[in-house]
Amino acid sequence: MQIKVLGHSSLYIEFLDQKILVDPCLQSEIMGVYRRFPDLGDLDFQLPTADIIILTHHHWDVVCIETLLSFKKDIKILIPNNSQLISILKQLEFVNVEVLEPWQSINFIGGQLMSVPSHVSFGEMGFVLSTDTSTFLNLADCKVTNEIVQGINLRFETVDLCFAPFQSYDEMAVLKRENSKLSHQYLIEQATLISKIKSQVVLPFKDGIYYPNSDIMNKKSFLYSPFQFIKLMREINPNIQSDILISLDEITLLDSKVNIKRQDRFSSDELMALFNEYRFYDHNQNFGSGFQERVHSVEALIDVRKFLLEDFYRYLNAKMKKQCRLESVIFSIDIENCTTGFEVDFSTSHVELKPITDLSSVCVFNILLEDLIDLIHGRQLLSILMQTDRVSVKGLSDQMKYRALDIMFAAGFADSYKLDSYLSYIQENPIISYGDISEDIY
Repeated sequence: MQIKVLGHSSLYIEFLDQKILVDPCLQSEIMGVYRRFPDLGDLDFQLPTADIIILTHHHWDVVCIETLLSFKKDIKILIPNNSQLISILKQLEFVNVEVLEPWQSINFIGGQLMSVPSHVSFGEMGFVLSTDTSTFLNLADCKVTNEIVQGINLRFETVDLCFAPFQSYDEMAVLKRENSKLSHQYLIEQATLISKIKSQVVLPFKDGIYYPNSDIMNKKSFLYSPFQFIKLMREINPNIQSDILISLDEITLLDSKVNIKRQDRFSSDELMALFNEYRFYDHNQNFGSGFQERVHSVEALIDVRKFLLEDFYRYLNAKMKKQCRLESVIFSIDIENCTTGFEVDFSTSHVELKPITDLSSVCVFNILLEDLIDLIHGRQLLSILMQTDRVSVKGLSDQMKYRALDIMFAAGFADSYKLDSYLSYIQENPIISYGDISEDIY
């Protein structure tokens, strides 16, 4: 078995006579928001034609529309039971999609692929590729539990190589412009669970991104480094072998032996220095604005005014309106580069545009005018903007900060509302890119 790391969660695997792409993203920019880390510049992978694509879940850092559009519509695609993934692939007109249930296997001559469940509310999976002589487990972005670990150990006597996530991202802290309150306990629990898998080689996985020119995101959203995860695993099980994965690493798995081949770019000390400089949580890092303005038209301003005054409140369902009325919510949209904002008083159902200086501070969503225009017209998704430093929430309490996000999703900005228009747009236009994200780190 041959495995080539393509960056972040993307892999190319030669398994028996099958060529498999996992969460393929072959663009240099991911979502127009971030790049691979360490950044090796614009890469030309020159891969053979794939037989199978595996998509592990629906998040936009692993579903790369630009890459998916480059494949033939009859390519075999394996996915978990995830309604958004199913909708995306249907709109992109893929015709050979198979949904895998937890622990479902597909047999090949000489081996098998088996899906591994994740303990989340939506469809997500990892997978195992196994032959008589070698076993590879990719947990992708899975949240594992004791039951899942027991399920793996029950089905496989040993795992020769395991790719393990360590869930180091706290997007809500950045949205609230606060230092993360998450403790290291979760990292300890994850390392403890992964260490119970009967694998001697465990490599931290799915954390290979960074945000060029955004210290807020790099120093506030990534809570742990893979070095910390490796240290914890080795404290729990000193026999575990581990290392950092980077783009273009090539791994050979043969007769239960794992060999990693890396181009001579970084020593371990150099990698650690890069993480410390670009991707290390800094409690003292100040929150600032990374906003990059774009030109907008008078017609667009008219559209925004019409949407806010005529459509925003109407889109909210009765349950959300009742909840906000009971909480006496006054919701505001603070449009960063405008003198006018938007306000809804749920107690009276009154909506109005008013000067930014007069907006209520009870429950606030901050956004640039240009980004609000893109959301309204389906050129961008709120779930993607949340991965940047371009939006934020404020409020008199944590509850009100979360409520601001709930209201925005309920007002027509959830993926389920905007997915069709977004996919239609990006099939005809370049994905929106935020600022200059072409900086390379070598």
